[in-house]
Amino acid sequence: MRGFTGIDVPDDIKREISKLQASMPLENVSVVRMPDLHITLHFFQDISDAQAEKAKEIIQLAKPGRFEIAVQGVSYFGTSAIRTVFAMVVDPGERILSLHEKLGRRFLENNIRYDQKVLYVPHITIARCRRYNPWLKKFIEDRACVPLGKFEAHSIFLKKSVLTGGGPVHTTLIDHEI
Repeated sequence: MRGFTGIDVPDDIKREISKLQASMPLENVSVVRMPDLHITLHFFQDISDAQAEKAKEIIQLAKPGRFEIAVQGVSYFGTSAIRTVFAMVVDPGERILSLHEKLGRRFLENNIRYDQKVLYVPHITIARCRRYNPWLKKFIEDRACVPLGKFEAHSIFLKKSVLTGGGPVHTTLIDHEI
């Protein structure tokens, strides 16, 4: 099973991101659908049903408490070319980083492997670029500091993700109140 853990983003911030997406130069770009916008904590390329059940147990033990998150500015991943466009997540108390590390440690202790980046950066993916788009970098630079809102994180989820011709289909397996 393909899946991920994360934090949901409230509708008012999703609407602000959707407005950004509507003004984005879309040549060779696919935007993330509004209902699918979230902050990813861990991505699982392939875990078994038993591992998914264990991951749910681990998530239920998480007690970080609620905390505030700000979403401000647009940036990108990619060195030679823009691959992923994202809204930046401001985490002044580093609560997301701490949650990512603690859950990640528990997943690995239970042989649940996830995609480990060199450096985890909390973000909300808003678009993916398939090929070079000459206008995209300017679009991002012009919106590097635009405020998109603040919210209180109140739950952590585990979702199953099935890739289809019409885009990914996400199914919530657990949404745990923190």
